[in-house]
Parts: sequence; structure tokens; C-alpha cells
Amino acid sequence: MSAGEREKAKSAQHRRMEIIEALIDSPDRLRTRDLAEHFGIGQNLLANDLNYLETIGQLERHHGWVRRRPTEVDDFFSGTEFSKRRANAPEEKQAIARYVAAQLPEGGQVLLDGGSTALAVGEEVVRNERKLELHTNNLPLALLVAKHSFLTLHILGGEYDRDDAATAGSATAEAIVGLKADAGVLTPRALAFIDREVATSAGWPGGRAILGWDGAGTDTSSGSPAPDQARLHLALYGTDATQYPYKSMLIKNANKLFICADASKLGATGQCFFTAVIRPRLTPGSGQAAPAVAAEGRGELLLPVRARGPVLQRRVRQDGMRQEDRYIAREEPAADIRDAESIEIVVAADEDGRPPEQLLQHIEQLRRVPDGERGLALLGRILTVVNREGQPLGADWLG
Repeated sequence: MSAGEREKAKSAQHRRMEIIEALIDSPDRLRTRDLAEHFGIGQNLLANDLNYLETIGQLERHHGWVRRRPTEVDDFFSGTEFSKRRANAPEEKQAIARYVAAQLPEGGQVLLDGGSTALAVGEEVVRNERKLELHTNNLPLALLVAKHSFLTLHILGGEYDRDDAATAGSATAEAIVGLKADAGVLTPRALAFIDREVATSAGWPGGRAILGWDGAGTDTSSGSPAPDQARLHLALYGTDATQYPYKSMLIKNANKLFICADASKLGATGQCFFTAVIRPRLTPGSGQAAPAVAAEGRGELLLPVRARGPVLQRRVRQDGMRQEDRYIAREEPAADIRDAESIEIVVAADEDGRPPEQLLQHIEQLRRVPDGERGLALLGRILTVVNREGQPLGADWLG
């Protein structure tokens, strides 16, 4: 090859690299006419370059335009709302993901939500080669597992939601009806602690069910929760109603629920789709106060047990000699009652290693509600703030 030919080949190679870079920088397809003008070459010469790049799998070529061939999971969702959210607070999401992925039970069944934080958890699971059985509507996660892992993965059907990069609707929720998973990872748009009056108000998600459950631990003289029954009412918010059925079913079907919230979710708003009522663990013989008065004339306690679908009501003799379980159907699907051991809210610290300001504001509001100090003590049992390495800060800062 002559010196001129070598220089010509070098120039073509350099130009082709620049074409690839232009395609990488562009979130969408590029017109071939614009590329030719940009590089100052004719259509025939550009066609030769594009033919070569298509042959080696670097681009997709169509009539009048080209784009980079997707090679990584993120490429498939470039330019979507999901892609924008994925770029928001990536270090916080990574910190949360490191912690949550490490808590998932080895060999267990796990329900994973859609969204960028749940994807970060999945990436950690794949990276650390955890042995889990995953059920998810998260399409980016499904592609990630397909490419990089031999994990057992169940992809849940439903209508594709481009903004969330996930399947949605009633069909997605129906896919996990009856599945009692070891753990669930939920990523709501926002969350907030609310008082009992709001949680049981007319029209609030699960309000009537919460009133029914609270009856077992109510001070009949005042009509409010008994002092020894400290509880938190956690409102979960979203912005896409098509996602609510699956998120609600995930909450109720997960034995241990991890709620992941970077700082932006602590300050966001939306439509409340679910209310979780959190109470201390209540079991016969645990040394804690019974959650109900004795049934009339029978020397029995009525003990509501955390509800997944139908409410499990347990009758226990005061002497502990007999126990009877029965299920009571509830019409309200948008609420759940949980003990403190079955839920964990995971939040990332700020860049200085301190709890985010939005979280501190929530806590100050909680201090001002009736029986707020008892609520704070309960919050300390369910809230985990992690540093950027995914290590818990501890609850000393909560005071």
C-alpha cells in the first residue's frame, strides 16, 4: 500500500470513529444528509463509511437516517422519562442499592418494582452473583439479567409503560396474586408520615380498613389508639395510576418490604395510592401489651395479624392454652398493617454523610403529632440511613 493509500485509509478510519462518537452523543437518530454536511463529504463516501460500520455492528441504518446499535441496557431506553430519572441522584441510588441487595435472603423469592432505584438494586444483585429468584415488571432489569446473569427471573406481563420502562396495569398485579415472596423492593414516587385522622378520613386509600383494624387497639373512652399501641401511618404516593395495582400487590405479598427513597422522593408529591400502618411486633407472650381487650365472657384476646389480602384474626386464650385462626375478607385493598420487623425504609445520606434535610423535616413534623415521641421510637426501628458505601449510619442522630 502506497503512502497516499495509507493516509487515505487512516483518514477514513478517523472519520468513522468520529461518526460513532456523533451517534453516541446523540440521544436519537441522525439524518445521513446532516452527517455528510458535518464531515464535508459526499453521500457516496459517507455511504461507504456507513456500510462498513453497519457490517461490524456499530450502527443501524435505515432510509435517510442512522443510529447507534443498542449495546447496553441503557441504550434501549435513551431519551425516555425513565432515562432521565436514572440520571437523577445516581450516587444515592447506588448507596441504597448496595445496602438493600445485601439484605435480600439468599435463595429467596424477591419482588422488584419498576424504576431506576429498583434497577440499581438488581445491578448489585447481578454484580455480586446473589442466588435469588426474581419477579419483576422492570424491563431494563430483565434485559440486564438476560445479558449478564443466570439468575432465575420471572418477567411479569402487562401493558408496556414507556415512561416507567415497565409493564403496568391489572395484568401485572394478577401475575403475582397468591405469591408470598420473602422480600419486596418498592420504589414509590414519594412517601410521607401522616396522622391517624388523615389516614382514616373518608376517601383516603384504605381508610375504612384502617378504622376496622384499629378497633382492636382503641381506647374506647377517647376513640383514639391506646397509648401502648404506638403506630405510624405511612402514605405512599405515585404519579401513574397504571402502576398502582402491581405496587399494591407487591406490598401485600412481600414478607419483608424494603421501601427505597432517595432525598428527591422525600420532598416530592403525588397521589396517595396505599397506606401502611406500622406497629410494634405483637405476639402472645412477647411481653408487650395485648392489642385487644378480652372477648366478652370468654377470656380470649382478639389479635389481628399483619394482613396480606384477607385479614388473619387470631383468637388466643388468656392462659395461652388455645389458639384459633380465621380469615376475614376485607373490601379495602389499599392498606396494609405491618409489624416493625416486616418493613424497612432505606434512605441515603447526603454528600456530607448526614441524613438528608428532607428527612429531618419529616421527623420534625412527626414530633408535633399526638404521641409523636412514641412514633419516633418506632421510626427508629424501621428507618435505615446509609452512607455512600451502603453502610447504615445507626439511629443515634434520631435522638
